[in-house]
Amino acid sequence: MKQYAGTRQCGDGSEGLSWKKCKCGNDLCIDVGDCIRDGEFEWFASIHCNKCGEALEMDGRGIFDLPCEIQQEIINQDGEWGLYSKCSELQISFALKNILHEPINNIFEEKNFIFKGTRSQVQWLLFKLVEKGIKKEHLEIRPHIL
Repeated sequence: MKQYAGTRQCGDGSEGLSWKKCKCGNDLCIDVGDCIRDGEFEWFASIHCNKCGEALEMDGRGIFDLPCEIQQEIINQDGEWGLYSKCSELQISFALKNILHEPINNIFEEKNFIFKGTRSQVQWLLFKLVEKGIKKEHLEIRPHIL
């Protein structure tokens, strides 16, 4: 099994992320992920206790509906990704307004930088920008390192 920063082995040998304590006092294990399915961004979290069997599953859609704790766990596993553009700020801002219907804070805080998040969040936004007429060759996804 691959070990990531912030992960630990669960009592039954499965790999999970310690997120919170269970009612029984044992560490809860969490498995998280996100993907793009049929053009929609989706995420999931599965939380369980290896001691008492308490379990909870969550899922959702939308890059801004992803709870920040789950997003951070995905980033801990897969890294943080950034979307960069060679287009004008005005062109990108207009397209984003039509896609998201809400503003993104700190757009273009770095040169050519649009958005950072999980790899799937960034890929979904790239696909949507291309659908709105931004040329794919003017967009780039790469690890986001400050």
